[in-house]
Amino acid sequence: MTATTITQRKELLNTQIKDMRAQLINVGLQYGFTNAATIQISQKLDKLINEYLRLDATLTQPKNQTNYYN
Repeated sequence: MTATTITQRKELLNTQIKDMRAQLINVGLQYGFTNAATIQISQKLDKLINEYLRLDATLTQPKNQTNYYN
């Protein structure tokens, strides 16, 4: 994946993370933070954040270091 492609994917993920975070707060406030729907959204948000962090590590990692996220 090129740096440009990674940057574009990070921008998309950032938007998705913001949207999912807002959804999580709304559902949590409406149904409770231990509700199954809230937990499911939280888990999806975790996956998006993890992917973002993996991509960020790919961009910032020196070429001679091992990437433990991939």
